[in-house]
Amino acid sequence: MINLLSFNQLLATLFVFGRIAFWIGYLKAPLDRAFGLGVTLYATIAVLIYDAYRVVFFNS
Repeated sequence: MINLLSFNQLLATLFVFGRIAFWIGYLKAPLDRAFGLGVTLYATIAVLIYDAYRVVFFNS
C-alpha cells in the first residue's frame, strides 16, 4: 500500500506544479492554460475521491 504521507506530498507537488503551469500559460495565451488546469484538477479530484472513500468506509 502507498504510504499516505508520500501520496499527500505527490498530490501537493502536482497541485503546485499545475498552478505554476497555469500561470505561465495565462501569461502566454488563454488556451495554454489547459495543461495547468488539468494537472490541478486531477490532483484535486484524487483528494476528493480519497476523502469520500475514507468517509464511506472508515467512518466510525
